[in-house]
Amino acid sequence: MWLGLLFAVTVAVSGPALADVRLATNVSPSQSSSGAPVGGSIAHVECIFQRLDIPYQIQSMPWRRARQEVYAGELEGFFTAMMLERATDSRLSAPLVLENWYWFWRAGDVSPDDRQFSGRIGAILGSHQADWFEQTGYPVSQMTNTLEQLLKLVLSGRIDAFLADQSQFEAALETLGATNAEAEARFDRAFFRYVPLSVFFGHKFLRNNPSFMSEFNRHVYRCAPEGFLLSDEEQDVIAERIAPSLQRWSQLPHVLDTLVEHNELNRSLTKGDIARREQVWEEAFGQRSYDNVEAWLDETLSEELAGWVAASDGILLQVILLDARGFTVAASAMPADFWVGNTSVYQQAIEQQPGQLVFDPVRFYRATERFNAHVSVVIEHPDTGETLGVLSVGVNVEEALFTEWPRR
Repeated sequence: MWLGLLFAVTVAVSGPALADVRLATNVSPSQSSSGAPVGGSIAHVECIFQRLDIPYQIQSMPWRRARQEVYAGELEGFFTAMMLERATDSRLSAPLVLENWYWFWRAGDVSPDDRQFSGRIGAILGSHQADWFEQTGYPVSQMTNTLEQLLKLVLSGRIDAFLADQSQFEAALETLGATNAEAEARFDRAFFRYVPLSVFFGHKFLRNNPSFMSEFNRHVYRCAPEGFLLSDEEQDVIAERIAPSLQRWSQLPHVLDTLVEHNELNRSLTKGDIARREQVWEEAFGQRSYDNVEAWLDETLSEELAGWVAASDGILLQVILLDARGFTVAASAMPADFWVGNTSVYQQAIEQQPGQLVFDPVRFYRATERFNAHVSVVIEHPDTGETLGVLSVGVNVEEALFTEWPRR
């Protein structure tokens, strides 16, 4: 049965007018007073199609059936879809939802990411985790209908571990009436990976509407919610991996000298000067032609920062050095902004004590196809105590948190 989600409006995407775009979803929607599903990625898709001015229909069905009907051309798309090689499949949209997958197992038992693990794995029938196990060839011992059942199976000893989104695990605990303290006493957990979930569109539909995907993706980001903060546990793991390097770089003599020099150079810039420089920088960044702005940065130090990123084993994606007013002094790669002194992230970092890390929310970046979080630390002169600037690194959170697991 089609859920009443029709919008008889004019098509804004270039090309011939589209009929209703028929989508299927495996999302379990709550019902609004009008009977239409609300919340989660359904609300996200609704927002996108309303912005596109394209009529659409959404039908609820199991994931596998939805995929088969899209492949057969009976539907135009389905969501949410997970593919192992997302970046190589042009039929997948930009991510709608980011799930935070963790391994969960009985407290004190062998971890599933330990190579000595030989336990039984459980999964929810039709879930993304079950599909991931199937795609990777990992054996599943038992399927259930709900996450609450998986929790009970682990505690009863009938299975040993399962994969689940962390927020869904916590919601299942609440449904069972368990507290976080009780969960911590009975379950161990370990981060596995972030999983982007998208809309999958059929090849025939995209071939007949070549401009659709780019327009759809443009509105994905306009309708997307803000990024999310890492948990305290995740921040601790990342801090352990990057804090020593941040501390060392923030105290290098030539880094301090460069900041002192640029603070003096930029001290007298007026608001009008800043606006003009921002405009020139924005134009240079858009055109990828930096001849007019490279002189504002320290070339030697920028090359050193690029070397730091290259040697980080994929953990760092970008490093930016900012002066005391928020002007870019050096960068591993040209950032989109020259001045960030008016941003909340910079203002929060510049007010902290030396060595205290400030974590920006995790966001998906189209340019890198990665989930990044910027981590910043204030730099003070070791002799005078003067605040010289901020060192900010873009962290690939998937790589920084990833724990290797044994494939069987």
